[in-house]
Amino acid sequence: MAEAAYLDAEAGSFSDSGYLARVGARWRLIKILEVGGFVRYDDPGDLDGDGENEDDEVYELNAMVYVWRIVVGLGYETQSDVDTYNLFARFTF
Repeated sequence: MAEAAYLDAEAGSFSDSGYLARVGARWRLIKILEVGGFVRYDDPGDLDGDGENEDDEVYELNAMVYVWRIVVGLGYETQSDVDTYNLFARFTF
């Protein structure tokens, strides 16, 4: 799986642009369990106004359990100075 995007943000006097690239894999180990791992590179520009671009690599891992039409997932992301944990649910129709 791969994605690429161009980011263009404007809010009040703030305006900046950059790009995003993401590559990884998802694997359905068994009928009810899917796991995935991804590497994302963000170049959103100078978000904090200090004159330096905020380039960042983000590593993502996730697992999803499928029960009927509901998916419950747990995710983890890490980058240079922040670790994030996510719990989410999705309904498929």
